[in-house]
Amino acid sequence: IFRCWRHEAIYGRTSAMYSRQELMRSLVEQKNQCKRIEIAMNDSIESVAEMNHAMEKNFKVISLLKNEITKKDSLLEDHMMSLHNAEQDIIRMQSLVDCISMIEPKI
Repeated sequence: IFRCWRHEAIYGRTSAMYSRQELMRSLVEQKNQCKRIEIAMNDSIESVAEMNHAMEKNFKVISLLKNEITKKDSLLEDHMMSLHNAEQDIIRMQSLVDCISMIEPKI
């Protein structure tokens, strides 16, 4: 009681008066929380490093696939031109056959 009265006389209130044990318990809790936060931060840093590695790997795969798509597009374009040329040859041959059948109907 005298301690509380003395504290109130000096500081004007008793609401901020804590015992040494309460302060030490609070300090220990804060240290434990800091350790947990540090562990979580280290785990997060490791996760970020793993994600960066996976992202670089995916970028390499994407660039390889882009190159493959470019090659396939070029091959497709070549095949389309070959198909167009073949169609034109078929039309020419058909008109040649039609012309010959008009000249020589017996064939």
